[in-house]
Amino acid sequence: MAAQKGFIYEENTADFLKPAGIVPQNFMPAGAGHDQPDLMIQFKGQEAGLELKINQASFGSLVLHFYREQQLKGNNPWSWGSIGPDEKEKLFLQDLGTRLKVLDEIKKNWTKTPHLIQDRQKLWNTPAMKKIYTKLGPRGRYGFDKKNFEDFRIDISAREIESYYNLKDTYYIQVGTHGFFLLGSRDPLKLNQSNRERGLKPIPQFSASCNSTARIRCQSKGVTKAEQKFVQTGDIFGPNGYQFTFELQVKGLKKSPYNIAPLAARSVVPNKDKATLEFLQ
Repeated sequence: MAAQKGFIYEENTADFLKPAGIVPQNFMPAGAGHDQPDLMIQFKGQEAGLELKINQASFGSLVLHFYREQQLKGNNPWSWGSIGPDEKEKLFLQDLGTRLKVLDEIKKNWTKTPHLIQDRQKLWNTPAMKKIYTKLGPRGRYGFDKKNFEDFRIDISAREIESYYNLKDTYYIQVGTHGFFLLGSRDPLKLNQSNRERGLKPIPQFSASCNSTARIRCQSKGVTKAEQKFVQTGDIFGPNGYQFTFELQVKGLKKSPYNIAPLAARSVVPNKDKATLEFLQ
């Protein structure tokens, strides 16, 4: 649901900003594409990528896996999900997690065995295990894991979030509830230079406007739908409906003096009357 709202916000923002000449007329939002910016903006004949967020929630995440067989061998059962050599954003998050010793911290904080395991096809394929998991279902498994694998956080520099988006040549971010920011020190459209020349306030840098943490948690990803499918099919190897994740988040984000697609709470439709567009025109 959150992802769907994000796509709708991208489409609404593009439709709102095209008549103002801020988004190129031929631009189409990428939707679920992770290898390109959410939006392209233009200024004085130059174009640049823009990340779009509804609010100060998630800013990049990576799935975590638990292997029961590794636990039985005395090894750390937690590992990162499969990552391809070209998935540079995921590789960045894995490297950050390694620097933060996330897998070691998980082993310290989460001492029980979850129901959500990667080797379930092999380990659940006995009459006894099938009976247990037929009784539990996805909702029961999620309820146990959510209770016994509580969220914990590790403080990080918000510059890590800037670096994450810079990997896909994105140096600006628009947060619907908080406004427009620079991602890092680069300003490819030279917006702040233009602001100085025109006597406008500078665009704030994102990392100077907030604190950041890495959140490790058990996250619902469609538990209700997974439960409904399980009730219909009885297949214990169907969708889990949840996952363990390593996720970058921010807190205490200060509002920017500029907001090109402002949102009220729970809305994905930009408030045109409150938009501040003069610095891009």
